[in-house]
Amino acid sequence: MERAEVLGIGIDTASEVELRQALVLGVSPSRLVCTTAVKSVELVRTCVAASVSIVLDSKDELDRVAAVATAQGRIASVIFRLSGFRVDRGELDSRFGVHPDDVPALADSIATRPSGGGLRLDGLHFHLDGYSASHRAAGLRRSLTLADELRDRRHPITSIDMGGGFPMRYVDDPEEWRAFRLALDAALLGRRPPITHANDGLGRLAVGGHVVGDLGIYPYYQDPVGPGWQAGILETSSGSGQGTEIPRACPEMRAGS
Repeated sequence: MERAEVLGIGIDTASEVELRQALVLGVSPSRLVCTTAVKSVELVRTCVAASVSIVLDSKDELDRVAAVATAQGRIASVIFRLSGFRVDRGELDSRFGVHPDDVPALADSIATRPSGGGLRLDGLHFHLDGYSASHRAAGLRRSLTLADELRDRRHPITSIDMGGGFPMRYVDDPEEWRAFRLALDAALLGRRPPITHANDGLGRLAVGGHVVGDLGIYPYYQDPVGPGWQAGILETSSGSGQGTEIPRACPEMRAGS
């Protein structure tokens, strides 16, 4: 957190402790966001009093923040977390969030709230597990479209926070990663001594002389990673032969962890 402050990097706080630590370090509230999944009233009070943007997952949270903002006589900055992006014939769900189709109505309810303290919708957020660039691009594309729609409804959307982390490469040689996976499968089949505690398959399982299942650990060798992976998302085709266009609505994009 101290290093992020020195470098001027925004900080995603996922608990009241993390939020208070950032504030004690003197991090500007404009570079903080609170993404805690289940937000206590005390956490909401801290965010509103410090002018820290709060990521919302439901109408109940929207109402809770509105009540605190009204009690403090302040305007609270809020961000909707999105869940349910369409990919091919299915949807990408995350553990928390609001379906993109439901956001406009929730956003419009903000504009009708009484004065003397209230809410301001400043951004959108989504968090997807895994490192599929196409999935992140789908989430980003839908978020950009929704951001433009919300701007047309007079909501000052200034940021999109893309969560889920950036893939990193911890093994330089892909052969090392391949050798590990082959050795793990061989151990599960009893063809070599175990290489994990209690011969744990880490998501893989020996069934009828074969190994099935997906490896449930970090892919220590992968390509692309870091900036190259991000560039692939931003340059993904929109389906019309053109790259993904960053629309007028979002001068700032955050890549959260």
